[in-house]
Amino acid sequence: MAVLTKLSWAIVDEGHLPSIAQASYLNLILNTAAHHAANSNARGWNMATVFDDIGNDSAGIFRGLWPYWMDKSNSISNSFELDGMFLLTAPNMSGKSTLMRSTAAAALLTNCGLCAPVGE
Repeated sequence: MAVLTKLSWAIVDEGHLPSIAQASYLNLILNTAAHHAANSNARGWNMATVFDDIGNDSAGIFRGLWPYWMDKSNSISNSFELDGMFLLTAPNMSGKSTLMRSTAAAALLTNCGLCAPVGE
């Protein structure tokens, strides 16, 4: 027990604690990115393309988008372009909320530089 106490005081006194905390934080980030990549690959997710075209009025183009919580083979993919304001109407239980949640998740993941449930 005395050895561990001396070691802990040495780490604190010599200023190594911030380096250990930063290394731990970096390990967490890299581990999360590795898990995302592995799970994305297993689910068939792809890197979406972000277009930064000044002359284009489109907010986003989604091709082959499917709900992130469903398997690709059990869902119907959607392709559309967001180029203005939309009023999405349909009967109850027709997938309006599913489409909106899928679009928001894909846009967020894509802007973070991560894989999203979109076609190739």
